Amino acid sequence: MPKLLAILAVAALLAALAVTGAGVASGTHLREAKTKVVHVGDNFYMPTKVKIKKGRRVKWTWGSGTAHRHTVTEENGKFSSKKKRHGTFKHRFKKVGTFHIFCAVHPETMRMKVVVRK
Repeated sequence: MPKLLAILAVAALLAALAVTGAGVASGTHLREAKTKVVHVGDNFYMPTKVKIKKGRRVKWTWGSGTAHRHTVTEENGKFSSKKKRHGTFKHRFKKVGTFHIFCAVHPETMRMKVVVRK
């Protein structure tokens, strides 16, 4: 059953990307969305790696079927969300670098990276 929920969550994410046009070619080039969206599910982030330009935001969105509380926590303590089952959390990345993110409730299984470039 957890695999089915994960598959459904990924399908919903892909459908949302198709509706918003994120990652879809516009003319002859790809446009980077100003805000990247990461899905927070039970024991996973999707995607697990996000690349953005300096000054852009990442928005983490908890799914409606999330049974457990999770956080979005930067490993060096630069930011952290509250423990949540639903809702969103946003952070603007103002410095170039690689930021390692984890869930404070499930640090062994819920990890991701945000790579910020110029």
